[in-house]
Amino acid sequence: MPGASEMSYSTVSMGLRAPRVVIVIDGGERWTYQARRALYLAGRVWGGAGFAVVPHRSGVVTPVLLRACRAYDPDFVVVVPTTERRERRAPGPFDASDWDELPASAIDREAGFQEGIDRRLRRKADERARVMVAEACSPYRRAYGGKIRREKVTVLTPGTEDLCLAVNLPGARGGATLACPPDWGGLLGVALASRLGTAVGPTPDAGEPEVAPNARYAISKRWFGDSTVPWPVELMHYPPSIAAAGVDRRTVPYATAESMTGLVTVFHSPVGGERTSLSVVGDEPEDFALARLWTLTFGSGVWLPSVFDIFEDRPSLVGRSRLRGMVDDLADERISTVFTSTSHDLVAIESLVGRLELRSGAGWRTVVQPADLDWHQAVRTHLAVDGQFEEHHAVPTTVDASGTRSMAAPLPPPVLEDIQPPPIGELIWHVDVAWSNSKLVRGRGLDDRELCASNSPPENTWVRSARNAISFQSKRVDLILSGVTDVNRLARPLLCDLSLEAWVYAAARSKDLVARLSEPGHRAALIERMFGERAGLVEFFGGPLLPALRAMRPEQSQTTDAYPNGEGVVLAAGEGVLAFEGFRLSSRSMDPVEVRERLDAALRPGVLRRGLVLECSVCTRKQFQPIVKIGQTWTCTRCDVVCDLDMSAWKLPPAEPTWYYDLHPVARDVLRENGEVASLLSKFLRSDLPGADSEYQDVEGLEVLDNGVPQVELDLIAHAAGKLVIAECKSTSELSGKRGEARNEVWKKCRAAEILGADILVFATTAPAWNDRAAKQIQGAIDSFEWGATGAADVHLVAGLGADRPTVQVLTRFTRHHGVG
Repeated sequence: MPGASEMSYSTVSMGLRAPRVVIVIDGGERWTYQARRALYLAGRVWGGAGFAVVPHRSGVVTPVLLRACRAYDPDFVVVVPTTERRERRAPGPFDASDWDELPASAIDREAGFQEGIDRRLRRKADERARVMVAEACSPYRRAYGGKIRREKVTVLTPGTEDLCLAVNLPGARGGATLACPPDWGGLLGVALASRLGTAVGPTPDAGEPEVAPNARYAISKRWFGDSTVPWPVELMHYPPSIAAAGVDRRTVPYATAESMTGLVTVFHSPVGGERTSLSVVGDEPEDFALARLWTLTFGSGVWLPSVFDIFEDRPSLVGRSRLRGMVDDLADERISTVFTSTSHDLVAIESLVGRLELRSGAGWRTVVQPADLDWHQAVRTHLAVDGQFEEHHAVPTTVDASGTRSMAAPLPPPVLEDIQPPPIGELIWHVDVAWSNSKLVRGRGLDDRELCASNSPPENTWVRSARNAISFQSKRVDLILSGVTDVNRLARPLLCDLSLEAWVYAAARSKDLVARLSEPGHRAALIERMFGERAGLVEFFGGPLLPALRAMRPEQSQTTDAYPNGEGVVLAAGEGVLAFEGFRLSSRSMDPVEVRERLDAALRPGVLRRGLVLECSVCTRKQFQPIVKIGQTWTCTRCDVVCDLDMSAWKLPPAEPTWYYDLHPVARDVLRENGEVASLLSKFLRSDLPGADSEYQDVEGLEVLDNGVPQVELDLIAHAAGKLVIAECKSTSELSGKRGEARNEVWKKCRAAEILGADILVFATTAPAWNDRAAKQIQGAIDSFEWGATGAADVHLVAGLGADRPTVQVLTRFTRHHGVG
């Protein structure tokens, strides 16, 4: 990173939370059992009520679920251990061997099982799917030896310090709970296991339960939010030490509460943040997983399998009335409801919603394709340690030339006496650190060392870029000497808030690539430094002075043709200077005072220069002389002759010479290379991207290299409200090069979007519109590019930059993905 500047202070918030985990299961015929078993194991772990379950088909997870997992943002992506169960049911497959691959009969079988769970007989399809999810997300992982990256936890094994057994924690509750019975399988069993939890391991071969009508009625009412009706008695679970007794089944805790010791549900809700509830219709495992992921991430969602009788041509009165009531209740709370399905087409869902006779009006219900769901919701939720979910601290920081902030001292430790459950030796919690006015692009799988200051203790703990903050595990993993106090066993890394430029460099390194400023980027960076901020460059080249600046590059070679009103002078081909009147005539939207103020703002840093146009008395070269070089005499830039400042040098008017304004040579280079287009796009994105008003940042002119060979040049990279944008900027309505060359250029931009994890790929031009040929070339290249597992970025064609109302065309989302259909 660039060198650091003087010390300053930054405000950060620190919160403690439980782990977030995605459990990957087989989505085949027995998926309902696999889901119930995963939920049972999750329920034994501290924070397991917040774990997600994601199915795969032959090792492949759908792009919709991958995007959902990325929004959920797991700390760990795990599979369910199967070795021990397989061995106990059919002894023989498990082979406990020593390092020489010889039978190791002396090795304790139980210890061998535990090692085998992680290393020996993991199902290949499960592991392929697990890796696919992990690559789409940002779990804890670390690079070793360059390209080797290892994750912290990959198997769901309750009882480790990363996945602490909830029952072992002081304060863990016992007693009667509502839980899915172990012999209730099928869709209803999965639904209840997800909502209530499970207290006993599920029966493998259990099918759809036979439920009495009154019990089914009560379940349906409760499923859709009616808390006045008690759950049926069949769902009550009493531990062996507690006798069954009369309890109020409307208030008895769910079995999921067993994993919630010391935890509370916390919502991150910015002022004015909109909330959306998702209703997912269908009986497939992807429907179940999508609904649960949305609920765990955004706090409001419901799965609608056929067991709740909403699929019929005439939906049941209970199903229809309760679903309608749920939607209406949400609307009253200003929560919109969206319906979708991974297993039914859009027409079928629209028909279903129509049959349910839901209240319309105010736009509270819509039907969308799963691929069109917005995973950048403002309101998010997670399970936090009670009383420790948000504390604010001022920390000393240094700021380098790119704007990256680095902690010069660690954050204070939490007050251990206030934490329940006890922290040390029993479990590892997770610490979220959010910088005020953060510039960090979150998620997207950075190596943990990129998030730590250079003077942070090496490999002190595991660190990752999470959805709301930088997260790290509470326990130190380096050498801890005997007798060290509890507070000094806690990890306190020195963290960085990476600027966008520094983040791009780090993201490239994580892919074993190199990113650096391109030639246009160097020019833009120089002008930024002259202004002291990027906003100065953007406003100069993208603001109301732009027509006048463009007039300083005249197409005509004669002054009388280029400036018929005498507002400027042509000095050379494509090089002119303007008087104040030239700026006023070219910027009629501004009054003279505003023109003057904008000129002064550019004159002070030297981006514009004030001076005179003079003619040498010896070589007769007509030239611009800046004011700092003019006295009663001046020196010719061509022949070095000292000339007098008299009327023979300026010609007209006879009274006094006219002041002219010239551009800094680098600023002229920016215009010559159409660099102003990036500034115009920057201003447009700042107003067009949701949430960009306060969070928008961008960097101009970067290129990515592989082994020293340039791969792709990026005109603009922008980030706002969690969305990353990369853009190609043009001044014409078509792509350069022949058909194959144009396609390769678009593919390069697609590749860059894959490397950086961009959400939006923009092709922008100052032309009034992209011509049909260019639009088809872009669409064809996007469709033919082999995108990663999460699918294509959104592609926007922007035209008319600099006009009052630029146009945006969103290209159709395609469905082809690398390795998937």
